[in-house]
Amino acid sequence: MNKKKTNTKTIRRTKKIGKIMTYILIAVMTVFCTSFGYVSAAPAGVDTTMFTKLLDMVLWAARAILIVMVIAGIVKTAEGRVQERPSEMYMGLITMVVCGVMFAITFAVPDLVNF
Repeated sequence: MNKKKTNTKTIRRTKKIGKIMTYILIAVMTVFCTSFGYVSAAPAGVDTTMFTKLLDMVLWAARAILIVMVIAGIVKTAEGRVQERPSEMYMGLITMVVCGVMFAITFAVPDLVNF
């Protein structure tokens, strides 16, 4: 087995970036999920417009990132189709489907949070 192909600098860097992004995503989701309980349990008379605006900005930033990921999925699908590699084409299609579902979820989150 040729270890040089499976352990290149680019692959190691990609794995490291993937791990870091996973840790950040877990931390953000943990904070986000725990804040739902506090926001929905706000006492009467408490102004939550600042949190609403913050949530809206974060969700629009997430939507922008998802749009970029869909574009990357389209490019990956086209490259796989041109190079006749079904695995790359399917990876691009899966990326587009997952990003589409996550994009729809970003519109459902504000409705789930009751202020």
